[in-house]
Amino acid sequence: MLQYVEIIKQEYGYKTVPEVYVEFPDELIRNAVGLWAYEGIALAVVEQEHDERSTTVIAEGQGFSCAVLLPPVPEGGKWTSNKLVYKQFMEVAASGNYDRLEWAINLQELGLSDCNHIATLLASETIPYVWGQVVENLVGYLGMDKFLKLVHKTTYVDREGKVRKVDQEFIWKTGVLYRNLNFLGYYHPDKGNRNRDWRDLYRHLFDWFQEVRPEVQIPATPELAKLNGLAIDHGYKLALPWSNVTLSQWGVDLDNCLGDYTDQLLEGYCQVLGVFKDSRLVASVEIINRRITQLYGYNNSEPDRLLADAVITVLRQSGVID
Repeated sequence: MLQYVEIIKQEYGYKTVPEVYVEFPDELIRNAVGLWAYEGIALAVVEQEHDERSTTVIAEGQGFSCAVLLPPVPEGGKWTSNKLVYKQFMEVAASGNYDRLEWAINLQELGLSDCNHIATLLASETIPYVWGQVVENLVGYLGMDKFLKLVHKTTYVDREGKVRKVDQEFIWKTGVLYRNLNFLGYYHPDKGNRNRDWRDLYRHLFDWFQEVRPEVQIPATPELAKLNGLAIDHGYKLALPWSNVTLSQWGVDLDNCLGDYTDQLLEGYCQVLGVFKDSRLVASVEIINRRITQLYGYNNSEPDRLLADAVITVLRQSGVID
């Protein structure tokens, strides 16, 4: 620890460092790309590499650096918020909840500079971490403040009134919707404050996409076409998605990723059928190479056994599956 304090004094001219809270391994010190001391807190910005001999949580496995989360303190400013960021960082790193660390680091890179916001982000439960261009676009679409609120919205209420956890797939498909709007040339910022949670945002983007997207017809093989509208056992009925618009609506109705299947259907990679009961979509079937690869109900749940048996029987009798 003394060696690290001396490096700070020699390289950056600090005369006193009253107390150092973290002992960095020598390997990290040698690989440091920047060093800071904030009023009793010694920090290093390090290259992201794993050193098995590391003895501190800040360097353990993930190679995260909390110094990157500390914006420069303006002249005459106070270090209180920065110290709070550091404290929260160490606590969340010790807990192993790297979702919060990833969100804090990457949102800071996108323009989140307020220390108090960063500390709050580190201290509160967040949605599972997902990154990529689609999420960066959502930050640009919603603005940082609205996006931050959504990062903390870890649940949503589905169409059946059940409270569900927001998972990575839900976040990703929401981002993909906005990316698809971008491909069509739509980027305008969200001026309405309608997005209470991720389901609200998804529904808003989906409705927008439905308004502007070109409709594409989805062809069906003669075998499948014969099944469209066919009544099967136990009051179920089969149907085909004849267009990308229908397919997207099915994805919303079943709360799954069917809306992203248009290209796969057009290319003949797979085939999709919907299963209805009393005019309500209750399940969907994916078929690849004459085999059922997915047969799921709402939110990718296992379907009723009677439904599954009825679907499998009729598909086998019709020669669609082996």
